[in-house]
Amino acid sequence: MINANGPRTGRPPTLASNAMVTSPHYLASASGLQALRAGGSAVDASIAINATLCVVYPHMSGIGGDAFWLIAGAGVQGVEALDASGPSAQAATIDYYQQRGHTDSIPSRGALAALTTPGVVDGWRVAHERHGLLPWADLFQDAITMAREGMPVTRSLADWLAADEHLLKEYSTTADIYLPGGKVVREGARLVQSDLANTLEIIAKHGARDGFYEGEIAKNLCKALQEAGSPLRQSDFSEYQAKWVTPISTFYRGHQIYQMPPSTQGFANLQIMNLLEGFDVASWGEGTADYYHHIVEAIKIAFADRDEWLTDPSFVDIPLDQLLSKDYADKRRALISSKRAIAAQDLKPGIAYEKSFLISYFSQKSCKIVTTRPPKNI
Repeated sequence: MINANGPRTGRPPTLASNAMVTSPHYLASASGLQALRAGGSAVDASIAINATLCVVYPHMSGIGGDAFWLIAGAGVQGVEALDASGPSAQAATIDYYQQRGHTDSIPSRGALAALTTPGVVDGWRVAHERHGLLPWADLFQDAITMAREGMPVTRSLADWLAADEHLLKEYSTTADIYLPGGKVVREGARLVQSDLANTLEIIAKHGARDGFYEGEIAKNLCKALQEAGSPLRQSDFSEYQAKWVTPISTFYRGHQIYQMPPSTQGFANLQIMNLLEGFDVASWGEGTADYYHHIVEAIKIAFADRDEWLTDPSFVDIPLDQLLSKDYADKRRALISSKRAIAAQDLKPGIAYEKSFLISYFSQKSCKIVTTRPPKNI
């Protein structure tokens, strides 16, 4: 930002004539730029970036994760949204966890925590089928090369490896890669991930379905996970497909803003914009106490509704029209004071979910696991 009374601070702006890519790692950004220079589309560049991130940024990105796409531009009618988040395993029932001694919660680490089908790879496929211009296999060459030949470990990755050393030691498969010789890989060292290179090569050669979801990769993954206690099965992989969905939006001072619908928390972002629209934001000045105070308060209010309603829309009818209405934002904005901060733990949602049915359902099941949403078809 530029301060009228001082020097420029932070990162300088990046300018370009025709196109631009951005990512949290310079090597991934380079992969995306290369795809554009080869005549690829923004979707091609995004896939190349994401594949490379799985290699160079493994503490935050991986082929076992999910992806959400908002696509606009030439050849696109309006804005398209692609949901590439996998559902929970069919075997991940209350009884499954109770039988394994987990009556109050699902573990946050380990095989029992690995209960959702990875969606990102099929998201690449679906997006590429509609908007890709380059050959599918070309998009993975950077990632494969960096995984097989190695890439320099950044400070961010080195810090996370050090912090999670005790977790990486629990499995020989992770220790062999990230703790060679029993020591954490340090910043600047070369990290080789041969097995990941092999996996990406299979995906590049055989595609998302035959290569990942219906082939040996899924079979081997599920075999190892099942032996360790995960409810994921090969059928969860073979039956999954990413899907196009309808984006949600709101207007902020005449500008239409789009977000992903539930099961993402995109509606909370739109609520925040609706709340801030009622203030004279420009008068605060960027980076001032008033600026941050009002933004934080708006986030608290939106998150109260998010925590009440964020779930899979296949099971609960989420009142998005109400949550995103300007009238509702006007009422909720009255909670914000310029003189004091709201205690987030005391903040209630503006629209409450009726829980009497939920209590009845789980008392019948004699289940102690805490949840916030019952299936709609029970």
